Amino acid sequence: MKLQFLFSLMPLLVALTVNVPVMSQENSSQETTNNESILEQFDNGTKDTLVVGIAPDSYPISYFENGRAYGFCKNFVENILVDSLNKKYRRTGIRIKAEYKDVRREQTGRFDLLRDQSIDIECGPNTIVKNTDNKIYANIIFSKPFFKTGTRILIKRENQKTVEEKPDFEGLSIGLIKDTTTISFVKLLFPLATTIHDNLETRADGIELLKKDNITGFATDSVLLEGELERDTRIENPDDYYLYPKYNLLNSEPYGFAFHTKSERMA
Repeated sequence: MKLQFLFSLMPLLVALTVNVPVMSQENSSQETTNNESILEQFDNGTKDTLVVGIAPDSYPISYFENGRAYGFCKNFVENILVDSLNKKYRRTGIRIKAEYKDVRREQTGRFDLLRDQSIDIECGPNTIVKNTDNKIYANIIFSKPFFKTGTRILIKRENQKTVEEKPDFEGLSIGLIKDTTTISFVKLLFPLATTIHDNLETRADGIELLKKDNITGFATDSVLLEGELERDTRIENPDDYYLYPKYNLLNSEPYGFAFHTKSERMA
């Protein structure tokens, strides 16, 4: 995989200083309600658990198997973030640990668990977005990049000749997950293509449309498409598909940890 890891611990710790009051958390060992930042709670010893929201179906970035979290996000949190927090707050006598929560289980919006402060931080394939009026990102901020990928298009090999003859995708259709940054980029890059995204809620929806030949290609983050081909849980015959372009990425998509910006007391 052509992936670029951008470990940036200090900016992440700075981001944690945003006022993030913690409310009652389902399946959490702690139930606290205050108006202190995460680091302030660690500093005064009133908090010993970092509640991390995990996108559950984004192999290899973040995913759950048999109720347990796996992937790059968990490894980063456990081996870098939590370890550094424990070194920083050793004098308090507490042992900070991480707890993982499936951010999609409750059928809420993408960042709603951050907004209602059920989690402290969210990790997944979150493209860093700045200066947007999109309500999806209301009260949401991102850390500096910890990972970088880019967009590619998953296509059936039986359509390879057609795509090679029409590299601008004129008259061809590209599926996109709704409410993602990929939509505007693909429309700009392939203005002659038909884009389909209003009813595509998940990556699974896009792959299903592709399998049924309802679209020519499905565009999303390369690392996630490579993961789909590697795991072959949704794609039974990975050799029947290929990624376009073959060796390059269509753009650059930096991932960041997501935080909320609220500082109001939660009831």
